Amino acid sequence: MSRRTLTIAKAEKALRANNGVVLHAAEACGVTRQTFWRFMAEFPQLYDVKTEAEEDIIDVAEGILLTNIRAGDMKSIRWFLDRKAKNRGYSTRVETTGADGAPIQSDVNHAGFSELSELLDGAARRRAEGIGDAGEVVEPRPAEPTPSD
Repeated sequence: MSRRTLTIAKAEKALRANNGVVLHAAEACGVTRQTFWRFMAEFPQLYDVKTEAEEDIIDVAEGILLTNIRAGDMKSIRWFLDRKAKNRGYSTRVETTGADGAPIQSDVNHAGFSELSELLDGAARRRAEGIGDAGEVVEPRPAEPTPSD
């Protein structure tokens, strides 16, 4: 099917049938995903159809989740409480520590402004001398003019 045979009605039907998933809607219409997206850009009302189809499938998923909760499915109950009842203390808390609960050791160097300035100046000097950051030979750069030049 060429792009010319892609119509708004076909695109709407495909989006609804495929829950707003553009790749599957495009395949149902016999066009590429890129062509379908371009068609949607030409007819922006299709974005609303896509959103509605996505909302419809979310409603279905919520309905199944609530059915599972009412049936006592503990996995569904824990998942729901972890996301929707944080204000009641239901959440997964993860604490990261070092070995045997000790604080994490960090190798991050908390250099001050003057130390960083020295590092940058050194890198600029090495670059001007034809030495790269990893010690390799590079083409020297001319020195940057200073305000006093």
